[in-house]
Amino acid sequence: MTPKQNVSSYQHQISSKNITTEVMPCIALEDTPKDTSSSQDTSTNILITDDTAEDNDDMYALTEAEKKKEESERARTAREDKIYDGLEETQDLVVADGFVSFTKHFKYLGSYISYNLRDNYDLETRIATANQSMGALRNVWNNPHMEIYLFRAIPMNLLLWGCETWSLRQVLLNKLEVFLHRSVRRILGVSMPQVKEERIRNVHMCQKFYDLPRVRNMIAARQMDFVGKMA
Repeated sequence: MTPKQNVSSYQHQISSKNITTEVMPCIALEDTPKDTSSSQDTSTNILITDDTAEDNDDMYALTEAEKKKEESERARTAREDKIYDGLEETQDLVVADGFVSFTKHFKYLGSYISYNLRDNYDLETRIATANQSMGALRNVWNNPHMEIYLFRAIPMNLLLWGCETWSLRQVLLNKLEVFLHRSVRRILGVSMPQVKEERIRNVHMCQKFYDLPRVRNMIAARQMDFVGKMA
């Protein structure tokens, strides 16, 4: 039975009874305390996105203290950007044929290094690239035998490239989880109205899709593999 058939069977069962499933244990990856904001595809809003709110999962819900902490983090980043732009050392250098400008984000070996040494820009770029690959493969997801292999090989590899050295706050992890669940729903053909009406949880969707692990567990596995190679 393919994952899409499993989802159809699950949707029939969930309408008649409540199904409880133990959530997969996760490995904490943050070096800093969990006092960050909610997930969001844009960098200007700290509220929980529709994708996380409508999935009926509480794992992404953040407290008021965490939202305030993220507001403070965003204000700090804005101040740093303003200071960086105003420094004499970062102004354009006039040369014979024009000028040479400084860059805030430098791409090296496929990953972006930001002037403030945060991973926000690199991660958001990764999410955008993975979303593009999902759109390019939209005609391939109808093949029931190639779904999981292509999804792990292309979109997820594009998303997690260089994650071995990431230092992630909770808000960044949430963005990655949102991409994962949105992509799984897209492949299985489950719409958000179905999720809301039938109260389908993220963990159930991933279990029906070949028991796909959470993004934080994939990152932890890659980091442990990286550490093993360095040891």
